[in-house]
Amino acid sequence: MTRLFWRSAVLLVALMAVLAIALYFALGRLIKTGIETAGGMVTQCDVRVERVEISPLRGRLRIANLVVGNPEGFKTPHALAIEEVRVSMVPQSLLIQPLRVHDVVVSGAQITYEVGLGASNIGTIQDNVDGFRKAVLGDAPPASKKRSKEPQRDGVRLVSIDHVLVENPRVNLSGTVLGGRALPIDIDSIEIRDIGRDAPVGADEAGAQILSRVLARALESVHHNREAIVENAKDLGKAILEDPEALKKGLEGLGKGVKKLFRKDP
Repeated sequence: MTRLFWRSAVLLVALMAVLAIALYFALGRLIKTGIETAGGMVTQCDVRVERVEISPLRGRLRIANLVVGNPEGFKTPHALAIEEVRVSMVPQSLLIQPLRVHDVVVSGAQITYEVGLGASNIGTIQDNVDGFRKAVLGDAPPASKKRSKEPQRDGVRLVSIDHVLVENPRVNLSGTVLGGRALPIDIDSIEIRDIGRDAPVGADEAGAQILSRVLARALESVHHNREAIVENAKDLGKAILEDPEALKKGLEGLGKGVKKLFRKDP
């Protein structure tokens, strides 16, 4: 009887281990697909994630190598590449609404700012994100929305996030006049607090809020550093182009594009 009990116990533990492993990989694939699908809807760009790791009992989530492609018409490989996203959450909230997130830490974010004729890839994506948020929330800002008045969307995971930290992102300015080179601009870390604190929001809307803030900071940084950018572009151009007049015309075109983009306050 004792031997039968222990055999049953071992079998039960083994079965639980198999189920835990299956759940681990299933949740990871589910979250990965969700990020790629929702990210594509929000940005109107191709979104890819290399790997998602989740520890439900510890309330930990790790996203590795998240890449947001470019809108149609831009030449650089991608607009945003993130090495790692680490999320800590309340484990008990995984199975209920809303999901309570303590911290989101984004590391190794590289933003490629490609300037075209009067437009940029980041500006275009920002417009797409704003359009998505407007479609979901209407004209009122998120903070003014009451829980009872929030649009109810079947199957959408509601979340509240205490703190988001985007650690020292970098903007790489690119354009055809730079001969395929990139001029780096370092940005101070970005912090966002209390997303969905008063009224939990959809996970896609929370992601849109974070992305919108990061893109806005990138646009602002390019705007405030435009004189240094042009000077650096001149120095870089000496090694790229033998014809200084061609470089001058290209930089003038770049300057016009930036001025047009920032005709409104960032």
